[in-house]
Amino acid sequence: MNPEKELSIYCENKNILLSTIIEITSKCNLNCLHCYVDEKAKYMSFKEISEIEKKLKEEGCLYVAITGGEALSHPNFNEIYELFKKDGFIVNIKTNSLLLNEKHITLFKKYPPSKLDITVYGLNNEEYFRYTGDKNGFSKLEKSLKLLKDNNIRFSITTIADKIHYPRIINNDYTKFFNKYGKKFYCSYDLYNTNEENMNPINLRINNEQIIEVENKMLNFNEIEKNDINKKNKLSCKGGLLSIAIDSNGNASICLMDNKKIKLNANKWDNIKKWLKNRNLEIQEMYKKSKCFKCEESFLCQQCPLWHKRTIDTQVRCELAQIRKKALNNYI
Repeated sequence: MNPEKELSIYCENKNILLSTIIEITSKCNLNCLHCYVDEKAKYMSFKEISEIEKKLKEEGCLYVAITGGEALSHPNFNEIYELFKKDGFIVNIKTNSLLLNEKHITLFKKYPPSKLDITVYGLNNEEYFRYTGDKNGFSKLEKSLKLLKDNNIRFSITTIADKIHYPRIINNDYTKFFNKYGKKFYCSYDLYNTNEENMNPINLRINNEQIIEVENKMLNFNEIEKNDINKKNKLSCKGGLLSIAIDSNGNASICLMDNKKIKLNANKWDNIKKWLKNRNLEIQEMYKKSKCFKCEESFLCQQCPLWHKRTIDTQVRCELAQIRKKALNNYI
């Protein structure tokens, strides 16, 4: 058994929340077309975060992902990051990187992050302006990536496979850009449904045939064969059992996809952990009652009922799984 799997089993048996994703702010420096955040910008105070960090340490948490909004926009980001690192947490940062500066680099060299997960929204300033509202966004991106690369700070890059980026993806422009920084092409195509009619990010979703075209550029069928086929009829969600999500309002949930939350400062941690565990059971029951539970192609699909609720309807997912099955059969 590999060490990570062994650690996960141990923590689940001991009721230890191994990982946390914490949204330190809902504020962002960009205004992206695909964004689903609809609340007024809010920062968690350094005091609030310090109290959460102290409790996570006591609980035995090891992995922390810092996110937003835009994490680097928090006025106390450096202090927050240093707080977690000095207490031994393995920290990952989810960012657009446009606010990255020399002070961040100095901090990251002293206390290296696990990595920075960076999303790319265009391949020139015009494309960045159209998608994010920042006229110099691409120039800022390239500056930040050069800083990270020159200082040997680990980072990953990804993009959004939506209607805006799709032509560039298919033309291999993103692959070439990623390779420039020694990275393989990777993207996400899931967009969140906000029910906002013309402003709904789901309107940017590419169709299933286009998704397969994109996946052919990054999919490893060997990995599907070995790791995923035996996941049929099984929802492997560990949200609430091994992980916790905390939003900028100080609410906890099993993941940021879930709108059902519990207030952190109004409850004891034992009660919070019990609530999270029960919520995970609710999600498992939702899955068992869904058509996904008995589906033979479920290993080719995102099975989470929360994911279906927040993104696209189940039927579209089913059609995508069928297309993936044909692609897999052709490979085999």
